Amino acid sequence: MFEELKDYSHSLKLVEGRVFDKKGYSYTIGVNVKDGEIKQTKLYVRLFARTPDMSLFCKPILDDSMRSIALSKLSSWGDRAFSKSGVGFKGFVLMFGIDHEDDEKTFGFGGRSIIKGEAVFEGVVLKDRGRTFDASKRVYKYEPKSAIKAFNRKLKYCTDTVEVQYDSLDMNSPKKVCLCPDFNRGNIEELSSKLKRDVRAKSRKLNNQILKSKEGFRLVNIGFDKGGEDKLYYHNFSRQNDIKGYL
Repeated sequence: MFEELKDYSHSLKLVEGRVFDKKGYSYTIGVNVKDGEIKQTKLYVRLFARTPDMSLFCKPILDDSMRSIALSKLSSWGDRAFSKSGVGFKGFVLMFGIDHEDDEKTFGFGGRSIIKGEAVFEGVVLKDRGRTFDASKRVYKYEPKSAIKAFNRKLKYCTDTVEVQYDSLDMNSPKKVCLCPDFNRGNIEELSSKLKRDVRAKSRKLNNQILKSKEGFRLVNIGFDKGGEDKLYYHNFSRQNDIKGYL
């Protein structure tokens, strides 16, 4: 499973150990699912501790133009991305993805930022168009769990705070929402069991297949939009710093 992402495996393996402290990064696999079918597959590299050489962190980005954009933006966010205050993810993220509907590669990067005094997560998604690429900027705000009401979805389990995605040009219309669970080795089994109860019936078979595809895979977060698409995220604590534990 996730064969389509293996093009990135070699470049990530070369960077492991050179730029990353094993306590400072990990991987996560994400899939966008609708009616039991995977629409998008994504690999996330999550950096928790600032590295002195951001160019090495961005080295797995194969396209020169995309690498330059990511390096410039991540460097501009600087130390505030790693601030421990407030809610939400602290650090930087790279995303490598495949859009299965048009068989196009996508790439994204993001970091914790401050907008009008509020801690948010800013993300940029680039879709490869051959010699050009489309870019879209997204802002993820941390809101009370009551924000889920706008998505007409009832959950058996929910975190007190949720992460709501907006397009940067339309901050009045939420696009997607994800939970904000704090997962670790001590609570991963309990959390995964709770989250599985909220996977839509049409996606349960696929979820079980993914969980069995790699020893150690656990469901660690879920999200959804208003159109029936789910976002499912998987982590492998037994090999969280090793790309071979995912691909």
